[in-house]
Amino acid sequence: MTKNALSTVGAAVVATATLATLATVAPTAASPAPPPESPSLDRTETPYGTTFDQQNVAASVVTLHIPLPEGSKPHPEQCDRVSYLRFRNASGPTDPNKADRILVSQPGVLEGAGAYESVARNTVTEAASQGKNIEVWAMDRRSNCLEDHTGFEAGRASGDVNDALDYYVGGKEKNGRTFDGFGVYDGGDPASPVGDTTVTVDPSLDWLNDIGLDQTLRDQYDIMRSEVPDLATRQDKMLCGGHSLGGYLSGYFAEWDFDGDPSTTDDAGFNQCGGYFALDTVVDTDLTGHILSPVPVDVDGLPAGVGDAVDTLYGAPGPGLPVFAAPSLINPETMNLLGLIGMAANDDPDGLSAIVPRLPDNANIESTMRVLLGGNPVTAVTGEPDIRSIRATND
Repeated sequence: MTKNALSTVGAAVVATATLATLATVAPTAASPAPPPESPSLDRTETPYGTTFDQQNVAASVVTLHIPLPEGSKPHPEQCDRVSYLRFRNASGPTDPNKADRILVSQPGVLEGAGAYESVARNTVTEAASQGKNIEVWAMDRRSNCLEDHTGFEAGRASGDVNDALDYYVGGKEKNGRTFDGFGVYDGGDPASPVGDTTVTVDPSLDWLNDIGLDQTLRDQYDIMRSEVPDLATRQDKMLCGGHSLGGYLSGYFAEWDFDGDPSTTDDAGFNQCGGYFALDTVVDTDLTGHILSPVPVDVDGLPAGVGDAVDTLYGAPGPGLPVFAAPSLINPETMNLLGLIGMAANDDPDGLSAIVPRLPDNANIESTMRVLLGGNPVTAVTGEPDIRSIRATND
């Protein structure tokens, strides 16, 4: 089973599937199956440290055992858990039900919950300075369960990015395991990394075809009512929003009917939140009007032909590609590379980069480096001078 279809810095798989779904699904659609009467309380919470100089903020990873629906395709056991990052005032109440406010936030299209590290900490700190105990919950989409952090954990423990490179690039064993790959290949050849326009996905990832808008919204709903069971408390204290794509997810959340029965409203998305917020986005369900137009306009929806084209481009849930893997720049391999670069910059900002010489020699890495590091269109197209001859510091 492939363990790392996503990057360790973003939720490229499900975020892209959700993007395509937004363009083609009716806002009030819902799964005919009602949600479970009471979400699982099999819960773990693990505090973690940070390099941020904000010791007044307590941060932790919260996971809940909320299995995928019965009859789902085979999937890793860890993907029957959902998770979020919880940020709160370290001097405030530990029970979220006693917080003054809880901001429940969805990340953007190429992000995971970690994208909220700085803004969440700053928001909690500012609120505390005004005498308010607020929490920020950064949702991690379910497909992030596929991330393999083994190499990054090895590099963090040693303080040497080469230990992470040994795992992800060098094929070396770390902590008793070896890297299974990114689950995406070109030309149908598992031995060939991403690089051609022909992309195939490991069959073990077929279950991602079912992780679309409904499941993403349902996961947030189940987290909210598991952690804050009383509806009136949710309505009083919880604010829902997000960054970029997260704003649109919040718009759909507000319109979602979670039990499929319009005559009942306790389950309705709009009844779960006391208000909404947007970070560099809007809370809306009209994706086309704000993204496909240079200025915000009101567009009822995409024509069927255009919607089909968007599905093809972004890989809609269904029989198509369940993983967002462009031939270059944006795919699991390059997203993982960003994490390696960030680790090196954090550990040794002034040191000479050791990453470029160790990168795989394939079309994806070559073209990505040309575009990002070439500095001009000529180098990006011709590859001259050789992009691997660049000497640069980690920062």
